[in-house]
Amino acid sequence: MRWGYFGTDEFSRSVLERLLNKGEKPRLVITTPGKPRGRGRNLKPTPVKSAALEAGVDVLTPEKLTKGVCEKLKSLCDFFLLCSYGKILPSHLL
Repeated sequence: MRWGYFGTDEFSRSVLERLLNKGEKPRLVITTPGKPRGRGRNLKPTPVKSAALEAGVDVLTPEKLTKGVCEKLKSLCDFFLLCSYGKILPSHLL
């Protein structure tokens, strides 16, 4: 089955890493865009994005979950696991 993972923070990173350690690799990881951090205000990726890229999983970081983005996600995955994503999912995705 093709599945996707929604997550952003350290807690959701730990859940993703446990899934990966058990051999469960998502087809796609969806996370929020990175935020400027530090003195130089450089964009820093979310913890989930870092873990997904280390594991070789494709990552999407949409600003908003528009209807078009949601349709694309539905065509790529059969179901989604959500863990501490940080945004409210729109009804057209649910």
